[in-house]
Amino acid sequence: MKGIHSLLSTLFLFLSLGCLQPEGFVRQYYGLLEEGLMAGTLSAAWPLMDVKERQPKLKYSKRKVEGQQLHELTYSPKSRGGTLQLRIKLFFNLETFHHVMTEYKYYYSGIELLFLEQFEDFREVDGMTLPHKYTIYYSSDRYDSNLSFPGEPHPTAGLGSPSIVRWTFKAKQWMHNAHIDPKLFKAY
Repeated sequence: MKGIHSLLSTLFLFLSLGCLQPEGFVRQYYGLLEEGLMAGTLSAAWPLMDVKERQPKLKYSKRKVEGQQLHELTYSPKSRGGTLQLRIKLFFNLETFHHVMTEYKYYYSGIELLFLEQFEDFREVDGMTLPHKYTIYYSSDRYDSNLSFPGEPHPTAGLGSPSIVRWTFKAKQWMHNAHIDPKLFKAY
């Protein structure tokens, strides 16, 4: 699981250093990390592994996405802290039940934000089926590198243009319980 924590730590490092615009989104909705939703089944904290303890509100349906019929699970954490005003939907392959996508949507005062995670290229590794491609899509109908909190005016409201960001991880190899050099996490 260290490799998974490494992936999440690296992702959060890039987001917090401002390498991507959606760092404001992740900072504001810190509950996505606390709840274990970010990075889907790659996270050791994946909330669907302990539904009884977490007690989320779940709603099931099927939905066609890009021509593919998928299981859709609307997920509402028991504690809404850090996920307030987000609509969270998890999508699974109809036959294999692989977690293929998570969609986070936010609507507020005419602002629409979409944060989407996609998981592809599933292969078996040490008896587990893991995605070897993880892509984050982020779009906003206006520039929002410093998202304000609900109820506060947006600092760039009306000043910017729409933003779209895509970031892709492609795993060449998964290793379990591998040593990770702590220097990897030092920011200079």
